[in-house]
Amino acid sequence: MKMHRMIIIVFAALLTAASSSEAGFVNGQDLVNGWREHQKIMNDSPAVKDYVSASHFMGYVTGVADALDTIMFDIPVGTKKDQIMAIVGKYLENNPDKWRLNGNVLVVNALKAAFPK
Repeated sequence: MKMHRMIIIVFAALLTAASSSEAGFVNGQDLVNGWREHQKIMNDSPAVKDYVSASHFMGYVTGVADALDTIMFDIPVGTKKDQIMAIVGKYLENNPDKWRLNGNVLVVNALKAAFPK
């Protein structure tokens, strides 16, 4: 069942990315919304819309992590994607005063705190 959900999440991310003509930045509130939807999916209580928001969150966080690993922080080999999502999600929950910042800043801050260089 988890594999089925992952396939839906990936498909939703690809579909959304392909159809998006909007340029802009992701902010902390966008990430928080995606994190909450991601949690619903992991807790077996998702709605259809949850997959789209959660896939945005997962794709964004994974993209920042992949792009800046070894440059801004050092993620240990073997770290799972769900661990990265949880680290960023917990950082967001613990720092609501920073939700106004750009999403990339928040992801980097979370991962630097967890995996210092």
